[in-house]
Amino acid sequence: MHPSRDSVEEELSLAKEEEELSLDQFLEIFRSEAKSPWGYVENDEVFSFHKIALTPEENTPFCEEVLTITKEDCCVELKKYGVVMDLADLFRYAYKDGKFIRKESVVKTFLQHLFNWTTDKSHHSYYKQLLHCASDILQKVDTSEAFKHRTTLKFVLEQLKLMTGHRTYNPATLWLAMLVRFHSTTAYRVLRDTDFMILPSLSTLDAYIVPPRSHGLTESRKKELKQTASLVHPEKRQVALIFDEMACQVHVSFDSLGKVHGYALNDPNCLVESILSFMISGLGHHHHQLIAFYPVRNPDSKFLQQCFLDCVEGLEQAGFQVMLSVCDNYSAN
Repeated sequence: MHPSRDSVEEELSLAKEEEELSLDQFLEIFRSEAKSPWGYVENDEVFSFHKIALTPEENTPFCEEVLTITKEDCCVELKKYGVVMDLADLFRYAYKDGKFIRKESVVKTFLQHLFNWTTDKSHHSYYKQLLHCASDILQKVDTSEAFKHRTTLKFVLEQLKLMTGHRTYNPATLWLAMLVRFHSTTAYRVLRDTDFMILPSLSTLDAYIVPPRSHGLTESRKKELKQTASLVHPEKRQVALIFDEMACQVHVSFDSLGKVHGYALNDPNCLVESILSFMISGLGHHHHQLIAFYPVRNPDSKFLQQCFLDCVEGLEQAGFQVMLSVCDNYSAN
């Protein structure tokens, strides 16, 4: 665990009275504390203080931790398993204004904690840096068209970003999430709760969904019908209103703003499966015209009634007379 400021206040009480160490005095403390498994090497530019460990299976030595001190500016950097650690966050008491405090009691306390430090892998800073390291490595993989698992790799990279707190989902993930939710909201909740993958919440998905645009009897279509009615004899304005559903392919699309299109007008939680279409056919002349459509999924009688009445009202206002309606034997009709 990394030490907190509270746990070392008493140990560092003398630091206020101490003078800042010179570079050689600073490094000499590290040299004197270099006992197995810790050691050091240095040249004119850097001082490297490192811990040697053995691999679990082959017992091959490797550098588990490397503390590097740049002699020119006394900058201190720690790498653990090759990942750069945020020392200013892990050992806050040893830093002031972003610089390591070069005072004897601070350095000795820091070394004591460094020797006894067992990494808290749940600590956000360590966890986040490991994820960034993994992401950097994977991004070097060639994702050309010839690479068989390029789509999987892109998904893994996005999941790594999401694990660091990034909360922008790409279209492929949103598409997958919405298709799963379309089949079963319960299954989607279970999938999220298992933490198998990071998926957007139901409220986040709702924020992306855009209601179908230009559905029903639009204002522009009403103007067109009114113009058509004015060109025919009043006796020929009597029409039959025909409505039916036409099956369509289930599909989700994204616009330039990242919003999702493809959900049913009568049920915002479901994808469109059919188009409810309304058409007029003249009783005294050969006039046929599609006047309205509604993207739907299993519409009930109440929804059908509202759509039907809206079309009848719009036709009457335009100057037509609806004399009869035609539909199939669907129970809701």
